Amino acid sequence: MDLKYFTLKEANSTLPLINSICLDGIKYWEKLKEVDSKLNVLLTKTLNGGEKDKDIVEKLTEEANISYDKLQEAAKELNDIGVFFLDPNDFTVGFATIINNQTTMFIYKYGEDNEINFYRNPNIPSELISVKTNEKI
Repeated sequence: MDLKYFTLKEANSTLPLINSICLDGIKYWEKLKEVDSKLNVLLTKTLNGGEKDKDIVEKLTEEANISYDKLQEAAKELNDIGVFFLDPNDFTVGFATIINNQTTMFIYKYGEDNEINFYRNPNIPSELISVKTNEKI
């Protein structure tokens, strides 16, 4: 797949769809974390001499697999639009763009003002720049 480049206007216009996909993804990410926590509790009990409940472990493992698959589907949906899924913890996504003749990304975190506020500094990717003021955040 070729890299899709977005203008700020194009990227902002996709946000309703991005938010919908992210909302689904958040649901599955939260479920995955919840199931992982439950499995860790069961594992700790088992390691401390407790009885292993095979049925519960199988059920939780199945739930984890379903949630993982659904999360992967959400990431693929974003990818199909041309958007990068960067962080499942806060559902940060990136839109490839060109600023000052350099490839970089607009950065959007789910639920944040329903508009893109930042882009990555092409020379220092960990540094964010305001799209409104061009100043480092």
